[in-house]
Amino acid sequence: MTGFWRGEEEDIVRLGLTPTVWETGQIELFERAAKSVGVSKHPIHLKVDSGMGRLGAAPEDLPRICAVLKSSPHLTLEGLSTHLASSEVLDEPSVAAQLQVFDEARELLRSEGFDPPLIHAAIRTP
Repeated sequence: MTGFWRGEEEDIVRLGLTPTVWETGQIELFERAAKSVGVSKHPIHLKVDSGMGRLGAAPEDLPRICAVLKSSPHLTLEGLSTHLASSEVLDEPSVAAQLQVFDEARELLRSEGFDPPLIHAAIRTP
């Protein structure tokens, strides 16, 4: 749940694991690691903080994150995720609000040329 520790990125790439990132510095670490290991396109997932207030990229940081992704030729954005604060309460208004923020983040990524094939949000269904 806390991601990875700095210094583990080359092992993660070498082992073929797919990390979740939410900061530009993490993307830069994996770009260097993939290049160093000799991997041409290592997959990463981007986590967006849609309102839970824990790990995840703030929506206002997404343009900068997209710029760093564009300058990372050894990485590919494979997934986009978020974590909902009250996913177990289906009629909780915050769930709809968080899903709206997540949809807006996905649209911003698309407008920047990214369309990750794996889109996932932690939501409980009956």
